[in-house]
Amino acid sequence: MGKTRATGRGGVFGGGFYADGAPRGSRRTDPWRLPEARRGRSDSPREGGRMTTGAVLLNLPGLGNSGEDHWQTHWERRDRGAIRLIQDEWRSPKCRDWVSRLEEFLSNRGGQFVISAHSSACVMVAHWALNSDAPSIGAVRAALLVAPSDPEAPGYPKGPSGFAPVPLARLPFPTHLVYSSNDPTVTPSRARAFGAAWGSRLTELQNAGHIEPRSGFGPWGQGFAFVEELRRMG
Repeated sequence: MGKTRATGRGGVFGGGFYADGAPRGSRRTDPWRLPEARRGRSDSPREGGRMTTGAVLLNLPGLGNSGEDHWQTHWERRDRGAIRLIQDEWRSPKCRDWVSRLEEFLSNRGGQFVISAHSSACVMVAHWALNSDAPSIGAVRAALLVAPSDPEAPGYPKGPSGFAPVPLARLPFPTHLVYSSNDPTVTPSRARAFGAAWGSRLTELQNAGHIEPRSGFGPWGQGFAFVEELRRMG
């Protein structure tokens, strides 16, 4: 396996666009990829950020990674202790590879984490949590699951594999699922079904699209407040 690295640059699946607004299929470069995360923090550049005490924020981006204006990137600037888990394949991943990377990370690091997952990473968390051993599960205090893309929907990309079927069982840690009334990647009823099965607190946002920069979600202070609530749990 490759090394677990800190934040990188990329896009996120949602309505056919990357997180920074570039159309899918456009040529992209990766001009900055930051060093391996160490000592509970990432070495990403930050302005005015602060080190937050308590459980470490672990960002899990969806397909394509999260771009510079994505809320996960903003949160990493805001919270100097945040870590982004970098995957080897962002466009057409195998779910089991994403699960293995998360398991490897949690198994080899001490401390407590609050997960922030977006899009396809939400379903990946469910696959991991329901097939992981107790020590790794114990490292996760809670998870914020945002805009969980439905891999069983007709419009889901053809490249990624192993995300379907979606595990529908209670997750072994508290979760807060945030979904949108008009997300092109998951219907509200399907998102609510995920939350009911996973035992999640549910928050519906009206007309929020895929809850990404393209639909007006850059820094997203409300979402960061949800993370802070989860940090206080346990």
